[in-house]
Amino acid sequence: MLGGRLFDANQTMWALISVTPEKLILCAVCLAFGSLVQSVIGFGMGVVAIPLLVWGGFSLPEAIGMVLPNVLLQTAMNCWQNRRNLPWADVGVMFALRIVSIPIGVFVLHYLSDSGENLTRQILGFGVVGMLVVQRLATRTEIRLPDQVGVFLAGVTSGFFAGLIGMGGPPLVCWVLGRGWSTDRQRSFLWLNFLFIVPIQILLMYGAFGSRLAVAMLTGTTLSPLVLVVAWWGARLGNSLSKERLRLIMQLFLLLIAVRLIFWA
Repeated sequence: MLGGRLFDANQTMWALISVTPEKLILCAVCLAFGSLVQSVIGFGMGVVAIPLLVWGGFSLPEAIGMVLPNVLLQTAMNCWQNRRNLPWADVGVMFALRIVSIPIGVFVLHYLSDSGENLTRQILGFGVVGMLVVQRLATRTEIRLPDQVGVFLAGVTSGFFAGLIGMGGPPLVCWVLGRGWSTDRQRSFLWLNFLFIVPIQILLMYGAFGSRLAVAMLTGTTLSPLVLVVAWWGARLGNSLSKERLRLIMQLFLLLIAVRLIFWA
């Protein structure tokens, strides 16, 4: 048993060492850009870095594995930077809903492997467009979903898509945009949600993909110092944005994400 584990660990380390410099540079650029976006507007690491990594030749599980440890470290730092404004009370129910639905997403990802991912991306893309349209109509017509319904839909869909394609941010952001919160509270809510859920997501992904995910996570972790430096600067930049400007940036970025998911191929 011990010998088998040591053999797996050695395989993982040799696989990490065999990553070419070109691929490490690609990973660094993707993760740094995702880190900048997430620090400025509160989300975006996965939705930026994962597609770029997949375009660069990595599988979807590998791309998610590289992003997860950096999301954990970055959100921990961002939460510490904004520790006086963390909305603990608002996160509890959403966190519980995400815990229930994220294993379902991971299971579906493992079942689909590399064969059926385009459909799930397109479903998420159309879903994000739909959420933006509903949110826009609700703002113009003063129609509001009951708070419990909105929280349930945002939490369940966010957890499911976090497990399925590593992008659970859009449903949460659509819900946050209807709250009328300050810039600090919007970003802190998103960061705290990601911080709580990522350790569970890592365990579930590792259980599904084993050493394949471990290699990806080690590769991503080696680049974490760069990610944290970019995140520190990005959070300071985000503090200078007004609530209205942050809201507009979030909406435009969500629309861009949705279009790219629909036309991923």
